[in-house]
Amino acid sequence: MDTRRLLSTIAIAVLIFILVNTVMTKMKGKAPPAVAPVAAYSYAAATQPVVANPAVPIRQLILGDPSKNSADKLSITVNTLTAGIDAVRLNVKDYAETVKRQEPYKLLESTPNGPKPFATLAVHITTADGKRVDRDLFASQQVWGVDSETPNDVVLRLQINGDDGSPLINLTKEFKIDPASYDVSIHHGVGNLTDQPLAVSIDELGSTDLPRDNWQGDDRSYDNVGLETSKKRVVPFTIYYHTKLSGMTDLTQSLGAFSGNNALIWTADSNRFFTAIMRPTPTIFYPVAGGSPPAPADTFTLWDGRTVPLTDHVASAAIDAVPLDPAPALSQDPNNFLAVTRFTGAAVNVGGRATASLPMTVFFGPKQRDLLKGKVTVPPDPYEIYQYHNVVHLSQGGFCGYCTFEPVANVILRLLDFLHATIAFHNYGLAIILLVLGVRAILHPLTRASQINMAQMGKNMKKIQPLLEASKKKYAKDPKKIQEEQMRIYRENNVNPAGPLLGCLPMLLQTPIWIALYAGLRIDIDLRHAAFIPGWITDLANPDTIWPNPVPAIGHPLFTIPFLHYDIYGLNLLPILLVFVYYFNMKASMSTQPTPGDAQQAQMQKISKYMIFLFPVFLYNAPSGLNLYIFASTLGGLVDTWFIRKTLKARGILPANAPDTATPNPLI
Repeated sequence: MDTRRLLSTIAIAVLIFILVNTVMTKMKGKAPPAVAPVAAYSYAAATQPVVANPAVPIRQLILGDPSKNSADKLSITVNTLTAGIDAVRLNVKDYAETVKRQEPYKLLESTPNGPKPFATLAVHITTADGKRVDRDLFASQQVWGVDSETPNDVVLRLQINGDDGSPLINLTKEFKIDPASYDVSIHHGVGNLTDQPLAVSIDELGSTDLPRDNWQGDDRSYDNVGLETSKKRVVPFTIYYHTKLSGMTDLTQSLGAFSGNNALIWTADSNRFFTAIMRPTPTIFYPVAGGSPPAPADTFTLWDGRTVPLTDHVASAAIDAVPLDPAPALSQDPNNFLAVTRFTGAAVNVGGRATASLPMTVFFGPKQRDLLKGKVTVPPDPYEIYQYHNVVHLSQGGFCGYCTFEPVANVILRLLDFLHATIAFHNYGLAIILLVLGVRAILHPLTRASQINMAQMGKNMKKIQPLLEASKKKYAKDPKKIQEEQMRIYRENNVNPAGPLLGCLPMLLQTPIWIALYAGLRIDIDLRHAAFIPGWITDLANPDTIWPNPVPAIGHPLFTIPFLHYDIYGLNLLPILLVFVYYFNMKASMSTQPTPGDAQQAQMQKISKYMIFLFPVFLYNAPSGLNLYIFASTLGGLVDTWFIRKTLKARGILPANAPDTATPNPLI
């Protein structure tokens, strides 16, 4: 196949990918968020020293137990300084920090130079006579008192006074865990200490950056899901990635409003395997005895008749990029910042002597597909009706997003789970190898037809090559005549000029299976810390680094390849083995190829000889599960092509002394 036909084949395949994926994207019904302007906030007070108050000491309070002997799903450490969270840990028997499974996974952790996650920023009060009272609790590094504490619940308390010293409200903040789930309740409470109604709004932080855990790049993301008003559906809105936030000029990215058309209903901070989903819920009012109850919360009716309650105490959300170094700007070091989710409060009217609870539900847990999809139940399962599964990203956006067929990836992952649970002895490595056999068996007829067609076409083209060269020389000054003569030669020798294109197209159309497999294995949390061969492949979700041990932390590689900016963290064995497998396959393939007819074909053959070695380089930091699949598939391809080439010999397409193996498609 010449260069023109090769490029035409690739172009057609790419157009097919784009067309299909575009149609699928349209079917999802994504709607733009209702973006509201949000003022920037200064976090300079985060590094200011705290003036200790002996009467109200700074305390850390731990809810839940993440040890193996505990039934709790998680543990959170609450700090009374700014009423934030110091750490969130998951139970070590479910999700550990390393493959040694000795320490619980730390999903969230405060940084020394940054604000604490879920800290209370400020409270704004408007009295009945229109006076405004603003208290920046974060700037003053406010230390809260402890009102009550149990193993699963803690309530912090703070009294807010007016400018004249008179009491206005009792402000409380409750952190409560459910031992049987990954849900945490974070509620602000407002108790009106006056006889007149007050309008109160509270600005608060959400999650800060989750740990980066991907050797190939930084895939931490910030998801936003809301209501598509026109079609009455819950849909994903814009996704922001951590690597893109460094380009912000004003250090703030507005996410949208929680009211109006296309309103937000939740936002999330995620990394490759874990997420913190923050969903504000409607205010709960507790009127004074004898007072009239407030009107029920507003709801939005979906297309299927189910209703979604709308929050009334959060106006909007934004992402702030907080420099971790006090001095330099982001432009000097684009990675030296902490992304913080911030919620701007909406005013809630609290009657005289009444109280109100301003709740938020936060999911701190794994991006496990079945868990986040929830179930259709009555009353509605929040995970299902709010579509928490949208934090699982099979497609990473950009140009490659057009080639990621999510339904194919979901089928492959389901099949992998089935093999793991049934015939693979609960070993995902063995399940991947069995998946290779299954995919090859399904695609064998297509592969067989493609290779036979290509081999026959190659034989025919070799037969008529002297005639084609003769026509070029005879009509060297008449390109139109050359084309006519070549078409005549094709017809008389029963050769279809489009044969090479049709022969390669089946192979290219198989590419979505590999792309879907790559997308699935890269983010499937079931492969995290899943071992295949003890002492070697101990984590199928990460590279099979055999030296050094322990592997350097992400962001601190052993060295970086110049010009490519490619980080090397250690010696990975599987990609090196792929080089040897590709080399021997290349040698077998080259021995069966005819001598190039011209300089262009010779150059292309020489390029293709060395291009195969780039593939293992690009996969050097890829998950070992993916490299295991490609390695097993390449070896399996030798057996596959052995049978096919036996058929080619029997039909006389290949000479009897031709080798029985050639390079199989390493992707399938």
